[in-house]
Amino acid sequence: MDFKQELAKKDSLVFILEGFRYVSKIVEINQEISKEFKRICYVSFTKPAKRVAQELLNSGVDISGYSFIDCISEEIGEDKRFGATYLTSPKYLEELSSAVIGNIMQKNSQIVIFDSISGLLIYNEELNAMKFLNALTQAIGKNKRKMIFFVLEEDMRKSLLKDIELFADKIIGYG
Repeated sequence: MDFKQELAKKDSLVFILEGFRYVSKIVEINQEISKEFKRICYVSFTKPAKRVAQELLNSGVDISGYSFIDCISEEIGEDKRFGATYLTSPKYLEELSSAVIGNIMQKNSQIVIFDSISGLLIYNEELNAMKFLNALTQAIGKNKRKMIFFVLEEDMRKSLLKDIELFADKIIGYG
């Protein structure tokens, strides 16, 4: 599936990814995104920004237009000298919302990538996380920006799918 056509028509896409192909699919998507957009905000809930950036670089992704919001380094005691925006924890949704909206306003990011809904759900109740994502999607949409969300296929349940359908313009199985 050519997700670029979908992204041209829709503001928010959710990719359901198989666990064993998760990293390779994220790299593949980022390779395309980095060609289409000059300013990209990458929000990481599960890996330190430095490691995400290194994985992308090692796979040939041009990250010169990326800015990273790292939600996990503080939580796990990781080195924070990479140059990302470091948040206290994925638990603090108001802090996260402020950081994302601030990134859009200050760095003029054209697209926000959330890696991943699965990671966000480790630290937050599903209902709170979905309310947060819905509100954030509306705020980002008002600023005429695009959004991509990743979720592990293994984490998909009927209730989660219904919740995601409330804020996503398109859900794509991208195994």
